[in-house]
Amino acid sequence: MKYLQWVRLWFCPLLAGLLCCLLAVACQKDAARLDRSDEDHPLMRKAAAKKASGEFDEAIRLFREALEADTRLTRAHLELGVLYESKKEDYIRAIYHYKYYLEARPTTDKRRLLEDSIRHAEQKYLTTFPLRPFVETEIKQLREENKQLRRRSIELNQELRDLKTSVNNLRISSGLPDKSTGNISESGGAARGVKTYRVQAGDTLMKIAERVYGDQAGWVRIQAANRQKLPDTNKMKVGMDLVIPR
Repeated sequence: MKYLQWVRLWFCPLLAGLLCCLLAVACQKDAARLDRSDEDHPLMRKAAAKKASGEFDEAIRLFREALEADTRLTRAHLELGVLYESKKEDYIRAIYHYKYYLEARPTTDKRRLLEDSIRHAEQKYLTTFPLRPFVETEIKQLREENKQLRRRSIELNQELRDLKTSVNNLRISSGLPDKSTGNISESGGAARGVKTYRVQAGDTLMKIAERVYGDQAGWVRIQAANRQKLPDTNKMKVGMDLVIPR
């Protein structure tokens, strides 16, 4: 009894596996037999002769003619796939014929080789796709132009700051009022030549320094000159007249 159980546990799975292997071999042999049968067709023999002699265009024409004469000549799809891939570099047609052959004869012993050929043809097609290098070149050019524009923007901002500083320094040194705002004036009498600035809504000492000196750091000078009336920057009020030191 135990012996029979042992046979069922070990021998039956082994027998099933052996049968599967035999079946697979039989299917492969059947696919190979069908290929040989296709090769015996007169048009297939003519096409094979043209292929062997290097007349590849004529071989392609004859293999196609063979398929038109008999669509069951599946071997012609394999031959066309090889020719289109290796001789014509027409990867789309090569992939089509390879896949057709595999679908018609899935048990062929060439299956792994053909699957590798399909992947190779797909990769080759992508590398020859005409739009891809064009797009990559355009992206590279746009990135470079963007860098140049950023550099130029920085340079222009610096030039603008330098120009504002020069204009303000010239105005202060010449004793001219600030015509851009109308808030800076020159007092008369004993203190003639001293500039004042009337505080407007939204002003801060840093904004005023930027306007009169072209440099926000000048707010320290303004506060120092107005320490009695402006001991704290928070005490600044609209309408207050501030002394602007030169």
